[in-house]
Amino acid sequence: MNGHKKDDSQKTKERLREVLELDKETDYCKEDAMIFDNMGVIYSEMGDLEEAMKYHQKALKIFRELDHREGEAITLNNIGLIYQTKGDLENALKYHEEALKIDQEEGYKEGEADDLGNIALIFKAKGDLKNALKYLQEALKIFREIDHKEGEEIALSNIGFIYQEKGDLENALKYLKDALNIIDKYKFTYGRDVIQNEINSIMNDLEENWKNSKMYEQR
Repeated sequence: MNGHKKDDSQKTKERLREVLELDKETDYCKEDAMIFDNMGVIYSEMGDLEEAMKYHQKALKIFRELDHREGEAITLNNIGLIYQTKGDLENALKYHEEALKIDQEEGYKEGEADDLGNIALIFKAKGDLKNALKYLQEALKIFREIDHKEGEEIALSNIGFIYQEKGDLENALKYLKDALNIIDKYKFTYGRDVIQNEINSIMNDLEENWKNSKMYEQR
């Protein structure tokens, strides 16, 4: 539920300069589109969303001209992430759904799972936790089918957070513990402290709920 991963930024910038020095009439190739898309990711990470959007749109145009469906889906997904960051959830949903359609048609399973996860987070932001869970469960199923452990862990943790938001602490604990097990088994580091802290918080809440129920029964 991440965008297209950036290449080495310095090499990317050098290649971009080469691309921009080409005559405007020169046909771009797939590698040029990938450079533009990577530059969009870099500008997004720098917080310059307008510049990021310009590069992603350039990449999208080239991918479509080349009928490069995988590149088109990745770029649509990255544009959707920018709209998500800006809080424009309707446009974000539109671009992620376009990416999802392509990934499903072309059989790009990892991309499909990423798209489903991103759509889920849009529904979560809109307060529609039922649909958020539905899309995350679909993403989780695919990540497990293709044995993508990092994606599986992210889906599990997001499902856990939604159950926590719904007040279903038992399910929240179950999914977050499953996510933590994957993190520890495969030595992932990103997000571990957050998940561990939430597990501790939920266990404290469950213990407090149990104590309160016992006190109520004794009255």
